[in-house]
Amino acid sequence: MSVRSSTRPIRSLSFVLLGALMAVSCSSSDDPQADDGSGSDPAEEAALTDADDAVGGTAVRVESLEDLLPADTRGVFAVRTGDLLAGDAAVGVTALMTGAESGPLFAHVFAELGDLSTGVDLSIVADAMLVERIDVGVGRFVVGRTDESDLSRLAPGMATDATAIDPTTGWLVASDGDRRIALAPGGWFVVGSTAAVDTVLAAAAGDVGASPIELYLGALDARPAFRFAYGLPGLLADVEGDRSLRGAVAMTGALVIEGATIGGEIGIHTANATTFAGTYNRLDRHAIGAAEDAGEPVEVVDGLDGEHDQVIVTVPPSPLAPTAAEAALARNVFKKLFVGMDAHDYAEDVVDGGSPWFDLIVKSEADGDEPPSPASVFFRWEYKD
Repeated sequence: MSVRSSTRPIRSLSFVLLGALMAVSCSSSDDPQADDGSGSDPAEEAALTDADDAVGGTAVRVESLEDLLPADTRGVFAVRTGDLLAGDAAVGVTALMTGAESGPLFAHVFAELGDLSTGVDLSIVADAMLVERIDVGVGRFVVGRTDESDLSRLAPGMATDATAIDPTTGWLVASDGDRRIALAPGGWFVVGSTAAVDTVLAAAAGDVGASPIELYLGALDARPAFRFAYGLPGLLADVEGDRSLRGAVAMTGALVIEGATIGGEIGIHTANATTFAGTYNRLDRHAIGAAEDAGEPVEVVDGLDGEHDQVIVTVPPSPLAPTAAEAALARNVFKKLFVGMDAHDYAEDVVDGGSPWFDLIVKSEADGDEPPSPASVFFRWEYKD
């Protein structure tokens, strides 16, 4: 099916998590982090041959997702759209992708995916992946995998009658206004603005270097229908790894839908994983031990980059389109992870003699614009467990 939505900007994921961190996923209740272990498929091999024939057998072949990612790729959000749109989550997922439903968490990912894929039949796409760039001015794009070798059937809603062969890759390409779609042998395709698609064609045709997020793309092999890997500030610059998550390098996740309920796990890759987890669990011990299961302890496991461990956080089940009260539990988890732990870190800095974040100065109109002001208000904060 083809979907349409209004474009919504994707902010830094650390901010997204404060207001919206949860995803849609597959309609099974399998382990979120389990690999499906699938091998080659005869139908897929047939699609490879058909696509080669369509472009004369001379096209640049795509061996993996990494072959399609420009060097400034910051994150990838992968959605098994074929499974979702054919299962019991179809109504809810379609509402998110068309913008008809805002949802609590990651709704902006689905809205952006739907907008960039307008005219593409996502029901025949095995995996549709929204790619986020470090250079946001270049534009996001969608990479997908399908068994369909006919561009007009893959994108019936685009003006794909006048297809051409891209001279740098040999792929089938077609344009619809300022949007372009390109189909490679093996069923890989890319759709987005002409400028964004051209950067993918350039990446596929030559060696543009690895993107920093590639070390974490193994998270996309998990079974659920929504997986992601996203670079946090610590991946792009040297950020001091204090007691909070400010120095975290990446976030990965796998989330599942069971009926109209979503939940799963995320992993936060950070150098201070053990210290952070111990402090968080100690501060959250009353919620963790509450009879109503108000909190889950975080755990530390090996990371994906061979250097950083990851803090595993359970995303509690929540309705796909929850009320404010129903979304509170998931929202509170991330408020504690980020806002709460930042506050804890700030409090310890102040106790150790550090300066407060800010002084609040109150002035009247009579004070004018020039300091000093006779009216200053200072706050002394005290945090108690």
